[in-house]
Amino acid sequence: MNFKKFILSVIFAVNFFPPVYAKEGTDAIISHRIKQKFQYYGFPLVYTLGYEYRNNNFVSYAPFAGMIFDARQDSDLQAVTGMQFRYNRFYVKPQFFYEIWNPAVKSFSLETEYGVQMTFGAALDNGGIDFISQYGKNRWACSDETVQNIGTFKEILQYDCFIVDNLIFKATGTAQFALNLIPEKSFSSYNMLLNIPFTYNWYYGETCFLYSLFYTDYINLYNNEDKDYDIYKKYSTINGRSPLKADTDIFSFLTAVELEQRFYIFRFFGTVNNFYVSAFANLAAGFNKENSIKILYQYGIGTGYNLYGCVPFTFQIGVDNNDSLIFYFGVVSKISHRP
Repeated sequence: MNFKKFILSVIFAVNFFPPVYAKEGTDAIISHRIKQKFQYYGFPLVYTLGYEYRNNNFVSYAPFAGMIFDARQDSDLQAVTGMQFRYNRFYVKPQFFYEIWNPAVKSFSLETEYGVQMTFGAALDNGGIDFISQYGKNRWACSDETVQNIGTFKEILQYDCFIVDNLIFKATGTAQFALNLIPEKSFSSYNMLLNIPFTYNWYYGETCFLYSLFYTDYINLYNNEDKDYDIYKKYSTINGRSPLKADTDIFSFLTAVELEQRFYIFRFFGTVNNFYVSAFANLAAGFNKENSIKILYQYGIGTGYNLYGCVPFTFQIGVDNNDSLIFYFGVVSKISHRP
């Protein structure tokens, strides 16, 4: 083996086969490698590829680059790059994002969203907490039906917790508070989001329940009574499903309950298989910006495959209260738990 081949072999081994060293009688772990990360347990879906270095309790994932896809409001695809550093339970992640596709706007135009984001987080005994600070250009719909791309400060506090977790029952919760500040237009708003999924696991299926809540309002920090900007959200914000017919209803408050029953049909015939069929129903009440209440609902059927007990693939089709065909295609079921 010549010298060049030897050097290339060493570089390959160091980067793709993490070495482990002992240091002064302790079991020190030092490794580095190229790593992929895929957040598949709920929207937004995130895929990144980067360089990971670990030295005992310190882990860096820097630099990384990838894609973010979100379909909770309007389908949106973003490119992202950044760094992440973790020590014990605490981590920090600065990143830059840029919108590269959205069916509602022209790509790489003045309406394109982009910005920088800093996340501080910590793992707790019963879950985790994140504080996210973001500044960038965000689209805001106005009362005259025009869209403006305005510099926006966003401050987000999110808390994930385990309520019950055993072999049969599992319940988790996610609570989020987001504050939007737009000094340029002298306007600000906030919104709150709550999701509590519950699952009961038995051999032939899973019985699932989900409670969701969304609320938003203005904050009159600048004594500006002219509320021209649209802060309200669609029904898809809390159910994640997309209607084929254009949905123009927007709400300041939404609360919903959802039931889903999955059956592992092959298990009824004595074959261990994680393929399932399902049925779902969602019932919600929403207040629009005129404070009129509207009852919303969806129901339908689905199919999917449960891998490692986390339901990483599902397809659903059904109808909603507007007699519109709805569908959901995701890497996880709508009723799933964050890890």
